[in-house]
Amino acid sequence: IVNFKLFLQSKFRNIYISLNFKVVISTTIFMILFGAFQFMLSEWSNAHTIGKESYENKIIISFFHSFNRTSGFSLIDYNLIHNSTSVTTMMLMFVGGGSLSVSGGIKVGTLTVIFAALISNIMGKEDITIFKRTLSKEATRRALIIFIFSILVIIFSFMIISAFEPDNIFRELLFECVSAFGNVGLTTGITSELSGVSKIFIIFLMIIGRFGPLLLALMFIGKNYKVNAKPAYENIRLG
Repeated sequence: IVNFKLFLQSKFRNIYISLNFKVVISTTIFMILFGAFQFMLSEWSNAHTIGKESYENKIIISFFHSFNRTSGFSLIDYNLIHNSTSVTTMMLMFVGGGSLSVSGGIKVGTLTVIFAALISNIMGKEDITIFKRTLSKEATRRALIIFIFSILVIIFSFMIISAFEPDNIFRELLFECVSAFGNVGLTTGITSELSGVSKIFIIFLMIIGRFGPLLLALMFIGKNYKVNAKPAYENIRLG
């Protein structure tokens, strides 16, 4: 047994696991577990979704929908889920999958950087660290730009679509917008009933969600704007 342990240590000692790999794997696992647990907790007794299923099927369906937050496959009618499940599903669709994947959303790496920056600022730290590695200010800035840009695009499109769809429910319209931005394909069933203008904005959201965050990240990679003189400092009241 001792020799086998020594063999493993010598065999895998020089294997390097990048920070990006650790972030993508850990955040993805957390999101899958969080989504599945919330789905089970909220829909366990919902007769319209998984309430009539066996215990095994409830667990399988819950994990299935947590896994498929980026693919659009569904075993239930999303028009019949509880509000809490709708919110969680929209959060998962908004984040999406890993960078350089075919999934949409802002990506799990962006979410991790934002949370790390938030925690570091709350604790009063100057540097932002993840897994004992310090992140550059450029990476944090890009993550914030992608996050804020994505939120503003969804809000703007949602407001326009709501103006043309006054008879539809708030939750259904927002669900459609987030699903389109994440290029997921999940729907509450109102897509075919939308007006022509609303469908155009849904298409706009799909295109922006597919290329917008990526293009923004590429625009700011490696660009350092130097100025010879800085304006005077002055504070703004917050909170």
